[in-house]
Amino acid sequence: MKTVAKAYKFSQIAIIIMCIIFITNLILSRDYNLLWILLSGGGNIVDYLGESYTTVFKDFQLYRLITYGYTQTAIWHLAANALGLWYVGQYLEEKIGIIRFIFVYHIGLIIAGTAILIFYPNSFNYGASPAIFACLGILVNWLIRKRDLWNEYKLQKGIYFLLFYFVLSNLLGISTLLFHLFGFCIGFLLGFVIKGNDHISQYKKQELNTMCNSNSEIYLTQPCEDFKEKIMDFRTEFLNNNEIAYGTERLHMMDDFESWLSKVRKNEKKETVEAGRPPSYEYMAIRRADEKLIGMINVRYDLTEEMLMYLGHIGYCVRKSERRKGYAAEMLRLALIEAKKIGLTRVLLTVDNDKIASIATMKKNGAVLENEVPYNNKITQRYWIEL
Repeated sequence: MKTVAKAYKFSQIAIIIMCIIFITNLILSRDYNLLWILLSGGGNIVDYLGESYTTVFKDFQLYRLITYGYTQTAIWHLAANALGLWYVGQYLEEKIGIIRFIFVYHIGLIIAGTAILIFYPNSFNYGASPAIFACLGILVNWLIRKRDLWNEYKLQKGIYFLLFYFVLSNLLGISTLLFHLFGFCIGFLLGFVIKGNDHISQYKKQELNTMCNSNSEIYLTQPCEDFKEKIMDFRTEFLNNNEIAYGTERLHMMDDFESWLSKVRKNEKKETVEAGRPPSYEYMAIRRADEKLIGMINVRYDLTEEMLMYLGHIGYCVRKSERRKGYAAEMLRLALIEAKKIGLTRVLLTVDNDKIASIATMKKNGAVLENEVPYNNKITQRYWIEL
């Protein structure tokens, strides 16, 4: 799975800061036994940046409620927290954005750091784990409320490390368990108000389809900001050929990409869908060989009786330069998989009776003609595909 490091920077920055502080601590603690510091912790910098009841509540050195989270002691401590932040940070920062991720990270440190000093006033604390557990708390909250997220979670490169980290790090003593629990509970509560992007990112969607459809030349993924340039180029090709881009949420009529993407997201839900339209999911067909946007396909659900007469569950288009290569049939095959995932058991497809190529594409995927109806001065054929 690819990592979008250039887009989500705070996780990496925090890890770099941890490493710098760790190395600086070694350099400035030459009077100590450096091997001992490497293996068990301690040192001058730790004394200046860690938190204690006296430094926070009596000396009012409130900055320590943040700096302790960037101070790792032993080498194993640094490695565990750096990897934990790398894996959970990459994913969560992509989901909620850098600003909210920074907020979650630091609010976890501040509240957990304050709470542990109240419960254990003789403790001296350091480490990023409360912030990491705050991030994990959000993910668990989301998972409880949307169980199918597990399919996305388990694609994460470090999922087994995180599970191991989640369990093993809580065996280091009751105070450590409470410290982590405070951070986790803060994140869990924040999960009710902080929402992640509804779409699966292009990389995770690609990974998912690679696992399920590795023999296909293309994969389906939902639109997102990462594909802006490809989508606008796709739109331009249709406009240059005076064609309508069917199954694209009227992309050909939208000049502003952000407005179009916002409409796509709103139309996924019954509560926010455009009036008079069924809710639907938009997908792009991307060719694996060169990541080119080949076509777009729209999967609709909750159609009314009137819509079922003329509209159908699926609409799609392929750019002119990529037609007659078999992509339409493969796009439809992959879209039927997505239709089954959202609970459809059979899919209606409608087509004008003079669209020979489209009819062949449908039949290749098992479509069976039910009837023909007049619509807009044409004859519309209605086909069903059982899933």
